[in-house]
Amino acid sequence: MKKIIGCAAIMFCLAGASASAWDASYLLTYPKPIEKGNWLLDLGIGFGLPGEGSLLIPPIMLTVEYALPIADLPFSVGGLVGLSGSHWKSWQGSYDHEYTAIYLSFGGRIAYHFNWGVDKLDTYVTTTLGWTIGFRSWEWPGHKNNDIWGAFLFGTHIGARYYFIPNVGAFIELGGWSPHYAALGVAFRF
Repeated sequence: MKKIIGCAAIMFCLAGASASAWDASYLLTYPKPIEKGNWLLDLGIGFGLPGEGSLLIPPIMLTVEYALPIADLPFSVGGLVGLSGSHWKSWQGSYDHEYTAIYLSFGGRIAYHFNWGVDKLDTYVTTTLGWTIGFRSWEWPGHKNNDIWGAFLFGTHIGARYYFIPNVGAFIELGGWSPHYAALGVAFRF
């Protein structure tokens, strides 16, 4: 987790290093790697499972966004699909309980992009609204129970994408819930 925060700090420091060349009008335009009408796709792995127990399936996420100005401001809209899982055991008296959960998350996203004047850097803040479906199974001696439940999904993240070549780069996101607390992976632009 410290490495993730360190990478994020470096990316934001690089953005800040160009602050002397920054102009307030940049807040009204997309960062240099993004243009109106671009599709942005991120495929990554998350850290910080929002659930109980130990990690069974690390949070895997796919996001797709479309660069769509709203009131002439640099927004993108799209969606998220995530998968994760947890497992835990507890002991009560002379027997133990075993619990497994798989979480499938999906929702819509809206992001505002910040232009710092850095050629290959896209920084953004995003909000996700959606739903998580949980598939739970728990066992104890002589019994097994399964159920499906749902919960409202809400999350906010700050993120950065750095494009090493015009259409491929890396991304990092930090924030709360939906379905991870931190994520990193590969970013594509079309």
